[in-house]
Amino acid sequence: SMVPLAWSLALGLPVGLVLDQWGIDHALAVKHIEVAEAGMAHELAKLPAAARIASFDVGAMGFFSGRQLLDLGGLLDPSVLPEIIAGRTDRLLEARHIDYVVIPMGYSVDFPDPWNFRYRLNIGSSKRFELVQRAVTFSPQAQWEPGLKATLHGAPVQRLFEIKW
Repeated sequence: SMVPLAWSLALGLPVGLVLDQWGIDHALAVKHIEVAEAGMAHELAKLPAAARIASFDVGAMGFFSGRQLLDLGGLLDPSVLPEIIAGRTDRLLEARHIDYVVIPMGYSVDFPDPWNFRYRLNIGSSKRFELVQRAVTFSPQAQWEPGLKATLHGAPVQRLFEIKW
């Protein structure tokens, strides 16, 4: 009969449209990772071979740069967590002789929004060193925001800083 067909169309069309939009937004999230995180990996690959690098996001950056990174998220090396949780990330960077740090951030460097990991990780608060920006990779907001809604991916900007001790 026509009733099941009508119900199928009435329910199927909106679900199909939602899934189609989710697919588009998910593709934007993947593009964000390619531009911001894998893009930063290419910047890391240009650094001197002996450079010691720390980053909160280590997946694509470590893989595409071919570098060993100090994981400031503690996923690969939980031994870093006590210093990070205690707000002593600067001491950790010093103890590990880190030369460069990649910090995920929002679009503003100084605004302490949830995407600003400089504030979340308390990097630079000890005044033990100066951070000198060397590279920036990011997704434009129109690309980043739909991907965020679809996947809750990472910060829109990755900033590479040289640590001047």
